[in-house]
Parts: sequence; C-alpha cells; structure tokens
Amino acid sequence: MPQTAGVAGKFFDALGESGVNVLAIAQGRNQRNISAVVSAADSDRALQALHAAFLTIVPIAVAVIGAGEIAEAFLSSIGMQAKELAEVVGSDIRIIAVCDPVDRSGCSWQLGF
Repeated sequence: MPQTAGVAGKFFDALGESGVNVLAIAQGRNQRNISAVVSAADSDRALQALHAAFLTIVPIAVAVIGAGEIAEAFLSSIGMQAKELAEVVGSDIRIIAVCDPVDRSGCSWQLGF
C-alpha cells in the first residue's frame, strides 16, 4: 500500500457499496495489510465484494454449435446467470459464436474477444 495510492479506499469502497458494515479496522505496521471485522452475516458478501474489487475477472469465450432446444436452454441459462457468475466466480462469459451445422444457414460470429 505504501507504493500504491487508493488501495485502502478501494477496500472500504467495495465493502460500503455492497452494504457491509465494518465493525473494526486495523492496518499492519508495515502497511502491507488491512484487516476489517464484519458480522458473520455479512462475511460472504464482504468476501465476494473484495474479490470482485481486487481479483481479475477471467473472460471465457463460448462457441455454441447447434441451435436446437439444448443450445437455447444453455444460452438462456448463461444469460440469466451471467451477472452472478461474474460476481461470485469471477468469470465474464462471452458468446462468440452460435452456429447451426445442420442447415449451415444460421451462423453468427462475434469477434473481438
């Protein structure tokens, strides 16, 4: 933290934005750690907020071959859970291709991953 401005602010902003109340704080003498005490009820939310603030989101590219009911259900499931997957798992799922190999007329590509 001594070499990077704003780390403590980012830490407490993440907790505050997620609605976590900090009961106590401490900073190590060497300024290399921050400790915060939160209620047990807020602990999962606090951990998720801090992971989201400091850990890198991993992009995942998905190509779907087939445009039937299974592909439709899969894409719908990803769409409904994308935000939660980003927040909880730290992944950014991007659909880069959907192709129906049966008639070869329904291919759609999205490049720029």
